[in-house]
Amino acid sequence: MKMTIFVGTLAQLDANHVIFAREFIRRGDDVRLASLSSLAVSRGSVHAETVEWKELDAADGLEAPRVSCFTSLEYSDLCWIMNQPHPAMAIDIWQILWNLNRRVPFVNDVGSLLFMNNKSNLTVAVPEEHLPETYVSASEEYLCGIVMKNTDRWVLKPTNGGAGNNVFVLETGGQNSRALIQNMTGSAATQYELFTTDVLGIVERHAVVQRYLSQARGEVQRVLVCCGQVILNYGRRPAGGDHRSNYTHGGELTPPRLLTNDEQRLAHKVAQRLAELGIRFAGLDMAYPYVLELNLANPGGVVNFPAESAADSPASRVADLICGSLTGRGHSPAGEPGRDESQ
Repeated sequence: MKMTIFVGTLAQLDANHVIFAREFIRRGDDVRLASLSSLAVSRGSVHAETVEWKELDAADGLEAPRVSCFTSLEYSDLCWIMNQPHPAMAIDIWQILWNLNRRVPFVNDVGSLLFMNNKSNLTVAVPEEHLPETYVSASEEYLCGIVMKNTDRWVLKPTNGGAGNNVFVLETGGQNSRALIQNMTGSAATQYELFTTDVLGIVERHAVVQRYLSQARGEVQRVLVCCGQVILNYGRRPAGGDHRSNYTHGGELTPPRLLTNDEQRLAHKVAQRLAELGIRFAGLDMAYPYVLELNLANPGGVVNFPAESAADSPASRVADLICGSLTGRGHSPAGEPGRDESQ
């Protein structure tokens, strides 16, 4: 099988890139990495700058092989998007990826990945009763009205952020609540007062206000699911003085534990729904009975579970499930197989 893994940059890889590249190489597949920012269309064929890993030892470390070429991706048997496109190029990159996905299977369907990997559309995959009370709007007054008329604490965050970036807890009666909501939604009133809409155009941005969950302060379970099945889970809790459990912000791993029956059922239900939508691999952040977020591009966790042998690793199980879910191992579009075109 010819496997293409899309990464942000070929110069530096993360643990997931290396772990899954090694796993597919171990299975005897050809693995190449493709740079998202280099995507191009040549006479209707999707191309990118790529590097190939043909030997298992070449996947050691976090740096990719240096020799790259501009290659057609039309003859991939499977593609895996493991990074988000840069915001400045995102629209064009998603459109080109969608084009390729019409002919080549992806681990996670491009359309579902684009439209579901955010805080606005969780209800598509998660039953509403298992979501915190949530409001999404670009209106400062609307979100302030929600927060100010309730005595509870709220969480404020961007719709498309990640790694706990710009996530705030709005304290009951806190003097900064309105200012934070103003900032998150673009500070439109102030901007228009200073510069007028004729100069600035639209500056409003959507933001999320979500009811604060006390159970998330203790522990959040990251649950990795693949092809409708639960693969593994691990706990995280915020470091002292912070409300975020993300590793980036000092979050700490909690001792491993089995999911309860209720947690298992909820994770399985969400995993099944994701699979129906073409999302084969994902991470759920869960503080039962709630799912807080979905992580669809590159959820971490596999690196935390080394196995005695490669064949028994979580990465191996993920690869088995993904390959087993495909209708066929081969891909034979019209044209000359294996032909590369250089600029």
